[in-house]
Amino acid sequence: MAEGRRPILVNRNFLLGLLGKNFQSLRDRNFSDEAKKGFVDAIFGALRSDFTAVGVDEIRPRSNFDFKRLAFCASYLDLDIAPFQRYRNQIDLEIVGWRHSIAHGDNPQIDRSAIARHLTAVEELTSLIKDSFVDHVAESAQPRRVP
Repeated sequence: MAEGRRPILVNRNFLLGLLGKNFQSLRDRNFSDEAKKGFVDAIFGALRSDFTAVGVDEIRPRSNFDFKRLAFCASYLDLDIAPFQRYRNQIDLEIVGWRHSIAHGDNPQIDRSAIARHLTAVEELTSLIKDSFVDHVAESAQPRRVP
């Protein structure tokens, strides 16, 4: 799909992955004049870089992969979040909520039918994420017509 192309020309959001460590360095150095200059230099270097320089830390899942995090990752990858909207409450309240509750030693009241619905929802979401990636790659592979 993007072989031979610069990441910034494929998706401007990849600049986040190209500059991830530089953001942290800028912060760690208290936004000093030297750190700001280094950051500007890093931006110009990132604009010329290839895909091997794109970091994945920006979209690495966190322990609570809630809807807000899903929306950010979808936006970063230029995926449509609309298909996930119907799962928003279920993601935050059930999938993340149950995991959080169990991880902190609580014993949520979950019966067998709730577990079955939970597993079905996770399976549907996983399939939806896969389909979103596949559709996006297929669309990106199509030659774009210039009006």
